[in-house]
Amino acid sequence: MNLTTLLFFIPACFALNMAPGPNNLLSLTNAKRYGVRTACLAGIGRLIAFVGMITLAATGLATLLYTSEKIFLVIKVVGGLYLLWL
Repeated sequence: MNLTTLLFFIPACFALNMAPGPNNLLSLTNAKRYGVRTACLAGIGRLIAFVGMITLAATGLATLLYTSEKIFLVIKVVGGLYLLWL
């Protein structure tokens, strides 16, 4: 991805992230249920995950995961085990 495309891609991703949706609804629910501090910490965690998704998409690793069935399976299994652990 060249620099010009990247300069348009990143702000567009953040604009989409700020649009009303499940992410913002979760923030509001956390703030009401657990307080503003917890909601802010959870929001920071979601932003870190979002930066990771942007990085994967921008560097082409998303394409690697799409083409490599074994890597995708490993990530799915690790993610599933993490959810069970939670």
